[in-house]
Amino acid sequence: RCSRDWSSDVCLPIFFFDAETFMLVRTTGKVNNPQLGEVESVSEPSDYRDVNGVKVAFTMYQSAGGQNITMKFTKIENNVPVDDSIFVKK
Repeated sequence: RCSRDWSSDVCLPIFFFDAETFMLVRTTGKVNNPQLGEVESVSEPSDYRDVNGVKVAFTMYQSAGGQNITMKFTKIENNVPVDDSIFVKK
């Protein structure tokens, strides 16, 4: 399921928000898969926690083309220093 842009045939994502918390709870749309063509994509963020004053989803369920994955984070940090050496091609 998707919303079509009035000026083109582009499939726009649909966003679902919790009526009480106003947090994003689901996104649906279509994505192009090289093997399967256009497939339904679903993302469901949950377990929102405060990280430096911003609510962040610590769990993310994603489904597309028959593949499902759930990501669970134990720690999320913002604006931490990153050593430039991790970007050097080996």
